[in-house]
Amino acid sequence: MADILEDANGELKKSTNVSEYFNRGNAYLDHGNFDLAFANYNEAVKFIPDDAETPKGGDDLDKIIAESAEAIGLDPDDAEAYFNRGTAYSEKGEFDKAVADYNEAIRLDPYEATIYINRGIAYSTNNCINAAMADLNTAVRLDPGDALAYFNRGLVYGGKGDLDSAIADFTESIRLDPDFADAYSIRGYAYSKKDKYDLAREDYNEAVRLDPGDAVKYFNRGLLCGQHGELDLAIKDFTEAIRLDPRYAEAYYIRSCAYGDRGDYDLTIADCNEAIRIDPGYSDAYCNRGNAYADKGDYETAVADYNEAIRLAPDYADAYCNRGQAYANMGDSDKAVADYNETIRLDARNAEAYCNRGILYGDSGDYERAVADFTEAIIRLDPLDRNLAAAYSNRGSAYREMGEFVNAIADYTEALGLEPDSADRYRARGDLYVKIGDADSAIADYNEAIRLNPNCEEAKKALSELNNGK
Repeated sequence: MADILEDANGELKKSTNVSEYFNRGNAYLDHGNFDLAFANYNEAVKFIPDDAETPKGGDDLDKIIAESAEAIGLDPDDAEAYFNRGTAYSEKGEFDKAVADYNEAIRLDPYEATIYINRGIAYSTNNCINAAMADLNTAVRLDPGDALAYFNRGLVYGGKGDLDSAIADFTESIRLDPDFADAYSIRGYAYSKKDKYDLAREDYNEAVRLDPGDAVKYFNRGLLCGQHGELDLAIKDFTEAIRLDPRYAEAYYIRSCAYGDRGDYDLTIADCNEAIRIDPGYSDAYCNRGNAYADKGDYETAVADYNEAIRLAPDYADAYCNRGQAYANMGDSDKAVADYNETIRLDARNAEAYCNRGILYGDSGDYERAVADFTEAIIRLDPLDRNLAAAYSNRGSAYREMGEFVNAIADYTEALGLEPDSADRYRARGDLYVKIGDADSAIADYNEAIRLNPNCEEAKKALSELNNGK
């Protein structure tokens, strides 16, 4: 679940809560998608610190713009009218006009912190991050007791990837307003990205306590639990989020991922069905439902879901990769390789696609291509990734078929260093030692294979032949 994004198709999903936008922004930043990271941060900072509710409907915003224009016509020095019109323009997404009105409001009232905050938000939305930071710094200087000024600056720090400064601002925001639930929630996420799990959990708990009616607070805490393998607690929080907001498609989708991690594939399918019912364009839900069908062995239905995910999101690399695996399981290697090729074209960092394509090349006897793909996978895999040992082992097998026994031994040694409990790899390395005439090392490996798996008949036979001098 740690790698789950609410939207993999490159589009900005709309939310009604600052925490959700901020969390999405951090997730996209983790995956190197800076455009979507900043898009989500910019949405987050639109939660303007205004005592009066700004109407969200287009007609209401147009009315505010018209009334403000009339007020300005009557009094060109009416800073509040410029401010209100700028806020309405910002809500409509007309940020250049918003900035122009905030400029005029600041000229008329240069000591009002809220105007600087709102202009900073508009700048941030246009990716003018330095200008946004300058305005928010000014807002904090003008009104150091405004919790929302620190909060919004913290969001921009988060957008820049400066988590320490973001945490400092959220902390000051909480000091000024101890009941600021969103500040706790977002600081919790920042702590989680710094691997401070206990502090993150405390903040999420406090956010839930302060705002128990907000589904997103439970959703965020559920993500934290899922990322730390606490699937039952995660599912409990996602379930509460759904109870509070029955149309929360992301909660159904992420809960489906937790069910999948737990092996409850029917529940995974049911949650994906519900997410799709709420949001028929939810490509991730189609992809995860396909994963569940594939795990159940129903590859044709899985392919149908991957097809739909790709139709909705043509650049969805993971959907191509997963469909490739389904095709491979169905015995259609040509279609599988084509999908892995497309996966790599869309996401050159996708180690799984290289590894899977390498297996197919090896199965077809194209060992040089297999070695090349396993090498690319090894380069891209994290040193702690459990798939790294398999990549070394697979490359070792390809080297063995090419007659490059020393390279093969080196790869099996790497694999065993990562996963020392594999009887099959000790037996395979033992066979290679026999190939190069190193009987003592072969005997040691066969003995270790038998220790790990007393039923390893191949190791027993090979050991017996060595001991008998054959």
